[in-house]
Amino acid sequence: MVKLVTFIRTFFLSATVYGVCLQTAAAQAFNNDSLEMVLKTRELTSYEQMTIYSNLCRNYITTNFPKSKSYAYIGIALAKKEADRKMLAGFYRNLGAAFTFAGVYDSASFFLDKASVLAKEINDQNLQAYVLLSVAALNTRKNNYQLALEQFFKVLSVFEKTGDKVNQRKAIGSIAALYMYQENYVLAEKYYLKAEKISLSTGDISGSGQACQGLSRIYFERKEMDKALDYATKSATAFHSSGEKGFESVALKEIANIYLSVNNPGKSGVYADRSLELAKLSQVPRYISNCLIVLSDIALYKKDYKQSIQYALEALRVDSTDADTKTKMYETLIKASVLNNQSKEAVSFFQQYRKVIDSRISETYQKSLSEMEVRYETEKKVFRISALEKENQLSIVLIVGGVIVFLLLFLFLYVREKNEKHKKELAERKVIQLEQEKKLISTQAVLDGETAERTRLARDLHDGLGSMLSVIKLHLYDIKKAEMLKKEADTQFDKALEMLESSTKELRRVAHNLMPESLAGFGLKASLQDFLGNIPHAHLHYFGEEARLIPQLEIVIYRTVHELVNNALKHSGAENINVQVVQHPDSISITVQDDGNGFDISEIKEGYGLKGIESRVSAFKGTMNIFSKKGEGTEISIEFKKDELV
Repeated sequence: MVKLVTFIRTFFLSATVYGVCLQTAAAQAFNNDSLEMVLKTRELTSYEQMTIYSNLCRNYITTNFPKSKSYAYIGIALAKKEADRKMLAGFYRNLGAAFTFAGVYDSASFFLDKASVLAKEINDQNLQAYVLLSVAALNTRKNNYQLALEQFFKVLSVFEKTGDKVNQRKAIGSIAALYMYQENYVLAEKYYLKAEKISLSTGDISGSGQACQGLSRIYFERKEMDKALDYATKSATAFHSSGEKGFESVALKEIANIYLSVNNPGKSGVYADRSLELAKLSQVPRYISNCLIVLSDIALYKKDYKQSIQYALEALRVDSTDADTKTKMYETLIKASVLNNQSKEAVSFFQQYRKVIDSRISETYQKSLSEMEVRYETEKKVFRISALEKENQLSIVLIVGGVIVFLLLFLFLYVREKNEKHKKELAERKVIQLEQEKKLISTQAVLDGETAERTRLARDLHDGLGSMLSVIKLHLYDIKKAEMLKKEADTQFDKALEMLESSTKELRRVAHNLMPESLAGFGLKASLQDFLGNIPHAHLHYFGEEARLIPQLEIVIYRTVHELVNNALKHSGAENINVQVVQHPDSISITVQDDGNGFDISEIKEGYGLKGIESRVSAFKGTMNIFSKKGEGTEISIEFKKDELV
C-alpha cells in the first residue's frame, strides 16, 4: 500500500494549491466553450476581453494547463497594451498559480513576484491578499510549511476584515492541510470543520468537498474506516457536482485505498480504474501517477506481478518528482521482480532504490556490488557464447544455476543490510529515549520540589502568619471597645486597622497565588475561573469533560496559564486575553491568545519565561506551539496526551 507520508502529501498539497488557485467553484464550473464562443462571435471591449481571458485562465488551471497558460499570455499582452496594471497583476497571479499547479516552481515564483510588485505599486489591499494566498500555496508545494502557515494566517485576517467568505474558506482549508502535514489532527480537524461550516453557509460545493476529504483522512488515520469511507464518498459526490474532474479523481483514489486497506481488492480496483480515467481527463501528471500507484498495489495484492510492474513503471514515467513516491515504486518493483523471477530487473531496480533512500551507503559497498554485477554479466555472456558454439545443455544448466546463486546472494545481502540498518536505528532510538527519560525525570523532580515548596509556603503563610495577623486584629478591636485610647488617637488607630486589614488580604492573595485552595478542592476549571475572574478583559472558555487530572498535571496547567496571562498583561499591551481549555477523553489542550503587540518568535527573550514553560510541558510529554508576529498578537497552544501520563 502507498506510504502514509506519500498519500497525505499527494492529496493535501493538491487540495491546498487548488483551493488558492481558483477564485470560486462557480467560476471553475463555468461553461468554457460558451466563453470561447463569445470571443469569436461578438465585438467586445478590451476590458470585456480581458475579463473572459482571466476566467478561462482560472477555469483551465486544473484541467488543461496549456490552455490556461495560453490565455494568461494573451491577457498579459492585452493588459500591457491597455496599460491596465490591475488586470496585468491579476494575469501574473493566475499564471503563477497555473505553474504552481503544474509543478514548475521557478516560473511560478517569477510571475507571482511580478504580481506582488504590481499589487503593492497600485496599493490594492485585496489584490495583495490574493497574491499572497497564491504565494503561500507555492511555499506549501515547496515544503516551506512554517512560512506558508504564517502567510495563510495573515491573509485570513485580511479576508475576515473584508468579509470575503470564499477566500476565508480557502485560507482555513489550507491551514488545516498544513496541520495535517505535521500530524496535528486535533487542530486539523478544528480548521476543517470551520471550512466546512463556511462552505455550507455560502453554498460552496467545492469547499465542502475539500473539507470532507480532510475529515476522511483524519478518520483513516484513526482506523475508523466506516467514517473515513463515508466522508470520502461525500467528497467524491461534491467534486462530481462541481465538475472538478481532477479532485473527483483524488477522492475516488482515496476510496480505492480505503477498500484495499480492508482487504477488498475488487471494489478497490473499480474505484481506482474510474479515478485513472478522470485523472487522464484532468491532464495532471501527479494525479495520473498516484492512480497508477494504487493499481500497482492492487495487482501486487492479487499476485499479478507482471501487471504490478507495468503499473509501477508507468507511474515513474508519468511523474517521478516526489522522492517518497519513487521509493515506494522501487520497493514494489523489486518485490514484484523477485517474485516473478526477473533477477536482472530486480538488481537494476535495487540500485535505483538505494540511490533514492540511502545516500550514506559506503562507496566500497557500492563498488563491490557493481563489480559483482559486471562479473555476473560477463559470465552470462561467456555462457551464451559457449552455448551457441557448442550447443551444450550443460552450459544452460550452469547459466540457470548462476542466476539462482546470484539471486540468493542478492537477497541475502539485501536482507542483511536491512537488518543491520534496522538494528542501528533501534539502538539510536533507544539512546535518544534514555536521554529524554533522564531529562524528563530530572525536570519532573524539580517541578515536584517546586510544587511541594509552594504548598508549604502557602500553608505556612495562611495558617501561621495569617492566623497571627487575625489575632492581632481582634486584640486591637478589643482595645478600641474598651476606650483605652484617647479620642485624638482614634484616627491613627483606625488607619492602623485599615493597614492591618490590607496586609491580611495581601497575605491571602500571595498564598492563593502560590497554591490556590480551589485547585486541590474543586479542580482545574474552578481554579482557572477564580484566577481569571479577577482580571479585566480575560475570558475562560472550557469545553469537554471536567474529569480530574493527576495533581501534578493540574498544577502545571494552572501555573502555565497563570504565567502566560501575566506575560500578556505585562509585555503585550493586549486589550483582550482568551484562554481556551478543551478536555477530550484522551487528551487536553490549552490555548492562550491575545490581541497585543506580538513578537518575533526567533527573538524570544528568556525573561518572558517561555523556555521554562516549554521545559515544564516537555516534562509531561506535551507539545507547545507558538504563533506570533509583531503587531498581530500571540497565540500559544499546548497539548497533553493522557495515555502518556499513566
